[in-house]
Amino acid sequence: MIVLGIDVVVLDNDEARKRHGVKPTYKKVRGFAPLQMSWGRFVIDAVFRAGDHHSNHSDTVEKMVEHVVRQIRKHYRADVPIVLRSDSGFFDQKLFDCFERLGIGYICAGRVVKNLRELPAKLEGWKRYQHKRTVWEYVELGDRRGTWKRFRRLIYCRKV
Repeated sequence: MIVLGIDVVVLDNDEARKRHGVKPTYKKVRGFAPLQMSWGRFVIDAVFRAGDHHSNHSDTVEKMVEHVVRQIRKHYRADVPIVLRSDSGFFDQKLFDCFERLGIGYICAGRVVKNLRELPAKLEGWKRYQHKRTVWEYVELGDRRGTWKRFRRLIYCRKV
């Protein structure tokens, strides 16, 4: 199994004398927001982007994932399971459709929108996970956001 990660890394360029191409980032600094894909501790693909480009800007993510998956399947093994991990900046129906079309698994942190904030009080069947002194409760369910064509697995977690 190959587990990949994708994220934006903010590069702060506030102190530079020359700032060609620098834009304000979501972290309120003037800089850049390159998109990086990693495999363990290795960066395996990157796209240098302006600071005002959010995680899922344009079709860059989709193209990067398609390219990397194609390379893995061509040069390693066509049937290797691939899982992509990402944060809520990549929580997008279009990306999920792409991942499913490519036949890869994905784990994406979700946005806690209003109707999800109200959900925990209504749910039963919570399970516990404990690591040392940290305790989490979680519950699994199917979820379909407003424009989604299908249900997807949702694991709702809360720290106890």
